[in-house]
Amino acid sequence: MPTYIAGFGQQRIHITSTIYHCMISIVQSRSEQRNFQLIIITHDEDFIELLGRSETVEHFYKVSKDNNAHSKITKLCISKLN
Repeated sequence: MPTYIAGFGQQRIHITSTIYHCMISIVQSRSEQRNFQLIIITHDEDFIELLGRSETVEHFYKVSKDNNAHSKITKLCISKLN
């Protein structure tokens, strides 16, 4: 179940777009810094796809639960979405 930042429709799209542009700006400005790491926690798969289109983000980690309710962390390639 996705968790949205605000409202529905156009308002959500605007906020997602604004945050997306801010995140991409941060990633691009720090891309030459070897020890830079940015952690984004989201339930919004559309937002992850937007980050993937930037060509600056290559992978992400998906946290899910297994049948025993243990957390499972999987590294996924953004290009594999869709």
